[in-house]
Amino acid sequence: MRWRLALALSCLALVALAGCGGETAADREARMQAARADSLAMAQELYNATVFDTVSWESPDARVQRGALVWRASCEKCHGEGGRGDGLGAQQLGIDVPSFLVPDWKYTYEADSLRERIFVGLAGEMPNWGLHGLGYRDIDAAVAYINTLVSAAR
Repeated sequence: MRWRLALALSCLALVALAGCGGETAADREARMQAARADSLAMAQELYNATVFDTVSWESPDARVQRGALVWRASCEKCHGEGGRGDGLGAQQLGIDVPSFLVPDWKYTYEADSLRERIFVGLAGEMPNWGLHGLGYRDIDAAVAYINTLVSAAR
């Protein structure tokens, strides 16, 4: 019984310390933005476009099929099923995600630029997938799949 009381008091003390540190919401936001900028810089430093030259596929279809799997697991949450930027995750987070299907989308058929964007991410809400679980092969496949979505819409 005493150990439960001691544990409860320890937990209360930690909660009190966390709340009494003098950090405001603006301080937390600034700290989060600094951490995000740090992660983006790290991803940019690690990015190596020449690695994509070593990626090979059994066939173009195999590449697109793998890209569809990567898309469903990692991209569709925010970008939506068809790439319109209307994914449930984006709606829940209240973030504006661009549609890949608009005529002036800047990455249309720009595989090199799109690979880098996926690997590095964006300062807003776009994850830096190169640091968070997608290897070069999966990024290459995702780009192939995205290009099929764009082609189908044209």
